[in-house]
Amino acid sequence: MRVLTRSPEYEKEPVIMETINAIQFAGYAYDANLHYCDGTPLPMNKMSLARLSTDSPSEPPLPSPYLVQLQRSFANALKQFSVEEECAQPWPERQAPKFWNRSWLLFFRRLWHFVLRCFRTWKYRRMLPPCDQIYVNQIYESSSVGLIAKRDKGNETAALALLEAEAPDVPAPLLIDTFEDGDGNSIAAMTQVPGVQAISVLYRMTYQERRQFADDLGAAIAQIRQISNMSKPLFTGISKIRSQGSKIHDPCVGYEACGPFENEWDWNMFMTGGRPEFWRSSHPEAFLSEHESKFTHADLHLNNNLVDAGKLSGIIDWEISGFYPEYWEFAKGMHAGLNSRSSRPIHRQIWQGKYEAKGNWWRLSCLFFRGGLRALKSEGRRVRAQNTKGQKTPTRK
Repeated sequence: MRVLTRSPEYEKEPVIMETINAIQFAGYAYDANLHYCDGTPLPMNKMSLARLSTDSPSEPPLPSPYLVQLQRSFANALKQFSVEEECAQPWPERQAPKFWNRSWLLFFRRLWHFVLRCFRTWKYRRMLPPCDQIYVNQIYESSSVGLIAKRDKGNETAALALLEAEAPDVPAPLLIDTFEDGDGNSIAAMTQVPGVQAISVLYRMTYQERRQFADDLGAAIAQIRQISNMSKPLFTGISKIRSQGSKIHDPCVGYEACGPFENEWDWNMFMTGGRPEFWRSSHPEAFLSEHESKFTHADLHLNNNLVDAGKLSGIIDWEISGFYPEYWEFAKGMHAGLNSRSSRPIHRQIWQGKYEAKGNWWRLSCLFFRGGLRALKSEGRRVRAQNTKGQKTPTRK
């Protein structure tokens, strides 16, 4: 059985449709009226995988992938027409004025916490949708407030509590409560932030609106970078007890939770797979100076920035935030995430070349993000295994 999963020009063997049992391709819907053959609606503004299959590829064969590519070209052309029509329309009415302000939300939370925890947990579980693998779900929605239930490992709840105490003006969700679902998973209940994902409306934002969006995002970043690291480790996740460090959950640092790191030498040793001397020889400018520890969102791609009527309205998904090297927000915004290419102009405006001038460290980070990290970590494990057999561990110079 042969399945075609990519364009014919990338196939090693000639594509003969009479021998193809299935075609798998990705689709992106810009129209809410599109449906699958069984009537299921195609999700809007979301990548979806589609699969066409047949038991007898010769009678008749599946449509040629070249026809699918041709249809894609026509669809993109039609999309441009719809974009021009949409951009000519004014922004929808702002949602933010309809939502409760922060004072009302804090008052509601205070009253709600007078209720016994056992009853609150029972109520939350009743509100959860009937699914086995919950990650993010909206458990309450109205015209003035919404509640989100999200599986949590402790880092995001601690981060939201820290933001509430130290940077209340940052447009982040407000933590309402924590509880365990029926399977013992820790769940965080937080407020819904008004707006839509920035990536879904970036195409219709004017250059002036984009500049203002970058300024507002930069102001929020400046606020969170003022939060002090009160723990002993220099680079760490967020702990409920501020004097203690915790593991880092950023997948660009490690495939599993790792750290915390006491100093930048330990961080560099880990990030270079135990071979900082190799990177120092090829990128000496990256190791010329030490970097401060700054509170970092670490995932500021355009899916995690919300826009309401063309303006920044919220920053969500703080689960991998922590205290990272001061360049990390820039490096992640430029070279990691689902839409780093679209977010680069925004981050360049925010940072004004600050870390590009400090030795192009982001180029080194880019190597980690785009495949080098796996090889480096593998090499690092090999080096550490040799060290445990009696070889001398590299010392800090």
